[in-house]
Amino acid sequence: MTSQPRALTPDELQQGLATCPNWTIVTSPLPDEPQTTQTELRRSFRFATFNQAMAFMQAAIPFIDEMNHHPRWENAHRNVTVWLSTWDIGHAVSNLDFDLARHLDALADRMNESKA
Repeated sequence: MTSQPRALTPDELQQGLATCPNWTIVTSPLPDEPQTTQTELRRSFRFATFNQAMAFMQAAIPFIDEMNHHPRWENAHRNVTVWLSTWDIGHAVSNLDFDLARHLDALADRMNESKA
């Protein structure tokens, strides 16, 4: 049985950010409930081409599905912006978000190395 994730404390958030230096904590209204806020990890990835940005998103899917922890993300040309929060604990940041952030960082690094 898998345990329910929990929202991280401010100290735990700072410790997590130390392992994910390109990510920031943001707070914003929920898209369908503007009176309710969510706390998320956010990062923008920049690729050389639109096709590389799309390849990054496609390559991330198997791990994301395996985790059953899906990001909110946006693609604009060669940029992919990702927001991570754990919806079932009230749109707060959990260890699942940092696990996915580290995976996305490593994936982007591998993709950029293979293009060099």
